[in-house]
Amino acid sequence: MQTQTSSSGDTANEGDETCTRTWYARNAGKGLISLTSRTRTVGALCSVTDDKLSLPADSATRGDVLADTATVYDDTSATAWSANQTPTLGLSTWTGRAQSYPAASGAGDRDPAGSAGWQTVSKIIYDTDTTKLGRPLTATDAAGNTTTTSYTPAAAGPLQVTVTSAPKLTSNGQQHKSYAYVDLRGSVVRSIDANMASTYNTYDALGRAKETWLPNRAQSQSPNVKYDYLIARGKQPWTSVGTLAADGTYKTVYTIADALLRSLQTQSPSPNGGRILTDTRYDSRGLAYETYADIWDKDKAPEGTYVRTEYGSTPLQSQTVFDGLGRATSNTQLVYGVQKWSTSTSYTGDSTATTAVQGGTATRTIIDALGRTTETRTYGGTTPVDPAYGGAAPGTPYTSVMYTYTRDGKPATATGPDSSKWTYGYDLFGRPVTSTDPDKGKATTTYTALDQIATTKDARSTVLEYGYDELGRKTGLWKSPKSDANKLAAWTYDSVRKGSVTDAIR
Repeated sequence: MQTQTSSSGDTANEGDETCTRTWYARNAGKGLISLTSRTRTVGALCSVTDDKLSLPADSATRGDVLADTATVYDDTSATAWSANQTPTLGLSTWTGRAQSYPAASGAGDRDPAGSAGWQTVSKIIYDTDTTKLGRPLTATDAAGNTTTTSYTPAAAGPLQVTVTSAPKLTSNGQQHKSYAYVDLRGSVVRSIDANMASTYNTYDALGRAKETWLPNRAQSQSPNVKYDYLIARGKQPWTSVGTLAADGTYKTVYTIADALLRSLQTQSPSPNGGRILTDTRYDSRGLAYETYADIWDKDKAPEGTYVRTEYGSTPLQSQTVFDGLGRATSNTQLVYGVQKWSTSTSYTGDSTATTAVQGGTATRTIIDALGRTTETRTYGGTTPVDPAYGGAAPGTPYTSVMYTYTRDGKPATATGPDSSKWTYGYDLFGRPVTSTDPDKGKATTTYTALDQIATTKDARSTVLEYGYDELGRKTGLWKSPKSDANKLAAWTYDSVRKGSVTDAIR
């Protein structure tokens, strides 16, 4: 099994090297040999030992750590990762992420230790003590909020109903529950939301959706949505979706496919009667080289029969030319066969340049060895003539924006045409915690255990604090320190309809 991967990035530059190490939880006697128990990525080659790495003592900074996540299997009492696991069923009961590393002591691994070194992300309890089916019964998040799931029948047998209960709300004492009724294939035939509103579904013999009734209609009435399909020998395949209109009729959209089941044509109802068609043509490589749109046929309603559109007969036609690598090199727009504008795209390996229509500005996007955009150039004309990329001097004048990245591809800096610079900083969990803006100054952000924004601080040292309920909904906004006198906004929920805002107060 693969245990480490080194990436040298762009060998012409330093600072983009990474190493990903993988640990496994194994029990050969049970046939469990490929369960990933931990994955750590650092900004250095794998030849660099832990004592040479910057592994932070807290989660406020990243050091060299880009990601470090872990899983414990079949141990409901786990509070931290262990390298010495012996799984029996292979069920993930604890997941977490590193939040603190010990000081270096020799060249050995500096693994986070205990609950102080690991932040619990989730804990799951399964029905292994009762029915032993491996179904999750409770899931607890990093803030201690627990979601429970029950099943009917509770013992073995074809599943009929799943009931999911969200954490109980301290604000109003409510507990939102949802229900899912399934058929013998596991397809949901009825779902009930927290407001006891039901949605019904039916399926055909192949298990494909056939009809749907939303909560505003009973099953004794016509469905809100109807689905139909045709795949038969010697016939053009199509699918259709019919949506119930206010007058009781259905607005049906057909999607017609070719022999490779690629979308060939769509037919949809026109508000003026008849149908509106779009048409797509493919070349021998399967590339969509020509499209026709906004074709109005006033004489017929949408149907599953393909109608070929002729060149020059549509109000909107697009033609694309591709190179040998399947990249678009030109795009031409026509109206009833008359060319209105055309743009071209060229490639140099590390840049992509696109011409502009009259009155527009050409652009060029430059990437690094990892495919990340490092510069965008906006030219003062319709053609991106650039001596740096083979164009004749002096070229077309341009302005540029430069970008740099962290080793894991997150934005680090952006520099504008006037050398104004934006910077971004991240914590150990990869969350943006600092930013500098030429106009707004420096801002900092802190987070809850659930990665919700807890506080923000602007360049004037004004601190805002945020509150949330057990469902992750924003409940309050305060100017620090948090008090009734400093409350700026508040939100309440569920009084009128569960899940909906009752009041928004400012």
